[in-house]
Amino acid sequence: MVMSLSRQLTRYLPCLLCFTFLIGLCSAEEQIDLIEAIGVSPDTPGVKEVQGPDPSAVALKFSLKAPLNLAAPDVLLGEITDAIHKDGGFVFSTSLKQDRGNKGSLVSIDSRTAERRLFGLHSNAKTKSVDIYYTYMEDGAVVPMTGTFEDIDIADNKWHNMTLVVTDSLALLYVDCEPVGRLMLHMPFYMDLMAEGYELHIVQGMEGRKVVRNFKGLLQNMKIITHANFDNYINEDGCPPELQPVVTTDAPEPYFPDSSVSESDSLGFEGACQFTCKQFTKVFDEVNRLKAVTEEMRAVFGAPPKGGCFDNGHFYANNSEWTVNKCQQCRCSQSKISCETITCPTNKCANPITSEDRCCPSCELQDEADGWSAWSDWTPCSVTCGIGSQQRGRSCDSVNYACRGSSVETKVCYEKECERIVNIDGGWSLWSPWTCGVTCGEGSETRVRACNSPLRQGEGRDCEGPSRENRPCSRDPCPIDGGWGEWSPWSPCTVSCDGGTKERARSCSNPAPRFGGRDCSGKTKDKERCNVQSCPIDACLSNPCFQDVECTSFTDGTYKCGKCPIGYSGNGRRCQDVNECELVRNACFNYGGKHMCENYEGGYHCKSCPIGYRGNLPHGSGVDYAMENKQECSPVNPCEDGTHTCDDNAECIYYGPGSEPPHGCKCKTGYAGDGYECGRDSDLDG
Repeated sequence: MVMSLSRQLTRYLPCLLCFTFLIGLCSAEEQIDLIEAIGVSPDTPGVKEVQGPDPSAVALKFSLKAPLNLAAPDVLLGEITDAIHKDGGFVFSTSLKQDRGNKGSLVSIDSRTAERRLFGLHSNAKTKSVDIYYTYMEDGAVVPMTGTFEDIDIADNKWHNMTLVVTDSLALLYVDCEPVGRLMLHMPFYMDLMAEGYELHIVQGMEGRKVVRNFKGLLQNMKIITHANFDNYINEDGCPPELQPVVTTDAPEPYFPDSSVSESDSLGFEGACQFTCKQFTKVFDEVNRLKAVTEEMRAVFGAPPKGGCFDNGHFYANNSEWTVNKCQQCRCSQSKISCETITCPTNKCANPITSEDRCCPSCELQDEADGWSAWSDWTPCSVTCGIGSQQRGRSCDSVNYACRGSSVETKVCYEKECERIVNIDGGWSLWSPWTCGVTCGEGSETRVRACNSPLRQGEGRDCEGPSRENRPCSRDPCPIDGGWGEWSPWSPCTVSCDGGTKERARSCSNPAPRFGGRDCSGKTKDKERCNVQSCPIDACLSNPCFQDVECTSFTDGTYKCGKCPIGYSGNGRRCQDVNECELVRNACFNYGGKHMCENYEGGYHCKSCPIGYRGNLPHGSGVDYAMENKQECSPVNPCEDGTHTCDDNAECIYYGPGSEPPHGCKCKTGYAGDGYECGRDSDLDG
């Protein structure tokens, strides 16, 4: 049964291989029609339907006069960028007829704020060129890069197909299935494409740059193609499936072991591989019937008993690693393949070098330029059957160069399947170069080897010893970016009202930048307005109250006057003099029917007592004072107070107040004289 099946498979192997290739090419690749995904239709302003070269797809004329956001859904952009990162590139294809004189953007990825364009494909009909525009970040600044394909004339009133293939550090442009340009990229920018905060646009010019406007012309089949086999597109000169010619090869009719499928029910074609991808998808259900045959085929031609993986025609043992398309690192584990896209660091040199066997551009010199000789030829496979290894080497001019890298490279080889009865002991491969797990600071480095030189077969013994070794490694100290410390307290406000400023400060010391780390970004000082409330109006500044009356102002602009001064009456704003002489009639001495009181502004005073009287001279302000401090004038009696001028031997006679003189003198009996002078009167005649 097995030998019969083997002969059948040998007979129909070309057909099966063709089927397998077409299944992989058609089913793995995903074509995203951007016009359909964004929902552009003849109802969109500035868009109308036209007839295109593909009758099965809608063709549209774009003549947008005003900005219009033709953006793909956020989820779709996320799926596209994830696929591009995984694939290590992408394919863009469209059919177009561009207006003369237009320099327009076909497809772009822009920030939502229109501040940055991550990627854009711009077609310039004036200069007959196509630009691939991209940006990357360096030292916190956006660095724009532009690569130009020249002599591209697509504004000739004819439909053309344009296909852009971006992979590794190359950008290849094809027009009508002909290669028209090849650019070496400064870096694999597509690995930095992101969805968060960005939008995928079609026909949208760059904001603020009149040199790149909205695309004007006709478009059809505008597609982003992910999971593409870049080699197939390159070999087909970028020709999309709908433009690829039909290939016919002579081959035996297909064999279907399922008895339910007759020869007349096969696929109805003469050659096994005469269908294109688009046609082949229609019979995909029939191809699924080959699953049983494929399983039996794996039983005959499958992996060794210890397992392994087939990838692109090569066999890899479990735990082995290899690189696909230079930018995908793949690993076989438990007979399953897992691949990750190699992430490239940003190069800081002006002209990074891209080699054919490396994914990422490098600032390091290559081969002879950095001290290494050219690689030798690969050694013969270490085994004649099963999985072995091959090596090649190179020598170093260690006197003049540092020679970074390994002097030996090893790869897996597989000549043929070993006979099942052969017992082969497993053998270790050479150790891989030490690989430090960190780029700076302290870490550990690892080297590995595989038990595949040769692979153990039959009842052979496994390799003895470890497959992995680790040891500490040290690199230059990692850069420490500066961090801001706490803000200082706010300073006092410069004013108490009508708006002032206050300040606070901080320092880049938490931590301070070290080992080439970046300084803090931002301000060391911060200002803020304070006490912005309006200053209150002091109504008392205009002296609205009476002189010497206390004035009290309020925040609402009002005021209040205190009491009038003593000697005045009123509301404090207006005060009138109080006439104490009239209100207190006995404030001063009354003499001869007249009140000896004089009133003046703010007070009063009493006149001097009349002649022959003595008393006080009160003066002051206010009725209360006048009532409590009345003038008292009493007659002056020299005879009583002893101020008379009479002789001691004379009698003082008081005449009364108002008399002049107020008193008289008369000598006493026995004395004679005028009273002011008296002598003894001896004869008593007076």
